[in-house]
Amino acid sequence: MSCEQKTYKNSSHIVGVFEALQSLLKDKVLCDIRIETDDGTIIFGHKVVLISVLLAAANLLQIDYVKNVCSEFLQTQLDASNCLRIKAFADLYDCMELSKSSQTYIKKSVFVQVVNYMSFCLLTSVEVIKLISCNDVFVPLEEKVFECVIHWLNHGLDCRKDFLPELMEHVILMLCYSAGKSSVIYWYDNIWRPAPTMSKWFDHIYLTVINDQFVLAMGGVHLGSNCQLVEMLDVSSQSPCWIPIMNMLVNRTFFGVGSLDNCVYTIGGYDGDNYLNNVEVFDINTNKWHGHGVGVLKNLLYVVGGHDGYGYLNTVECYDPCLDTWTPVAAMSECRLGCGVGVLDGVLYVIGGENNSNYLKSIEAYSPSSGIWTTIADMHFCRQNFGVVVLNGLLHIIGGCFNEDDVLNSIEIYNPKTNTWSLEHIVKRY
Repeated sequence: MSCEQKTYKNSSHIVGVFEALQSLLKDKVLCDIRIETDDGTIIFGHKVVLISVLLAAANLLQIDYVKNVCSEFLQTQLDASNCLRIKAFADLYDCMELSKSSQTYIKKSVFVQVVNYMSFCLLTSVEVIKLISCNDVFVPLEEKVFECVIHWLNHGLDCRKDFLPELMEHVILMLCYSAGKSSVIYWYDNIWRPAPTMSKWFDHIYLTVINDQFVLAMGGVHLGSNCQLVEMLDVSSQSPCWIPIMNMLVNRTFFGVGSLDNCVYTIGGYDGDNYLNNVEVFDINTNKWHGHGVGVLKNLLYVVGGHDGYGYLNTVECYDPCLDTWTPVAAMSECRLGCGVGVLDGVLYVIGGENNSNYLKSIEAYSPSSGIWTTIADMHFCRQNFGVVVLNGLLHIIGGCFNEDDVLNSIEIYNPKTNTWSLEHIVKRY
């Protein structure tokens, strides 16, 4: 029994493809090849289109060598304008390495730029959710994720608006600054946890930790006025809650805070009328504050930088609680306000902040044995008013602001052995 050979042809497909390509060429859209003939004629083309056709043919004919060479070439061509299309193309033809490279490129390098191209607007809601729900997508601000959602919706608002609630489940507005809320998250038992709501809301609140168990929130601004209020949270409790404790003796905000030997020191600040040079000490054993005239190193308190009401400071003073004396030490090279302070392996690190002209990403390190400040590698972002945690021999810089309006939701981690910073995105679910 013989079978008669038949040939099938779909002419509409090839016509449609070439009409689309011709339209792009005519308008010189996405052209990355420019060929000039002897008579001066300019011919435009699409390099990726030529390779993609070759790759599709190699995949059909199972010529793996050609397919791999095409994939390697496309990896070198990745940019914000084409990475989403290359990722989809790689998935279509089962090019695993190209797909993985494209995905990493999108998430780690150019997410903020990708959303400005038409290829992002043409994604389905499922594809958008898959992209923004990844915990390792790097964005400097969570607001950028929100903006990309709105940008996608506006491309076809009438038919896409119903997807908004589902999309917003993957946008962490709790990590965005809100002047009317007092929200705190903390790291305990190797997991980020949301703290319960405070009994009162504060702006410019200050936090410190005693014995890796008690979190004290103090000072700042409450109902538009500087305040003396203090609340404490026991994070080891089965049902942690904020408990009001003894108020500070002085209204103050923009002050330094440090913990030493079950005591919390609040240093300097502003009372609404004057800049302060006095210090209060809270003893957790007696639940009382008492006054004296902020990193802790070898049982000494170091107060760095700040503002004296006239200008930014680069001066540093050291307090010895045993002698109850302050001693000036070497000044920093930069004036700093709102900087972070951390102590690691006997070295005092002063991080970021702002000075007369801008926000800073520079870091200075002080060694008491030499009495000299040295500079180390810069962070990835300028930061002010952030958290500093020393954990497992590394310095962790959490959140903060990089200008007057925008809040960062990333963590930078410093390794003193390699003098390098790594960058992580704060995980999206707690």
